Amino acid sequence: MDKIEYIKKYIDDIKNDDSITFIYAFIKAHVDKVWEKENK
Repeated sequence: MDKIEYIKKYIDDIKNDDSITFIYAFIKAHVDKVWEKENK
């Protein structure tokens, strides 16, 4: 199972605002890092 499927399953399993906020922040931080690398 790839990471996206895992995250979707994780969100479905928990269904609570704190976990969604955490996952969103985690993904956003990761995307920001990738963007920084791409833009250099």
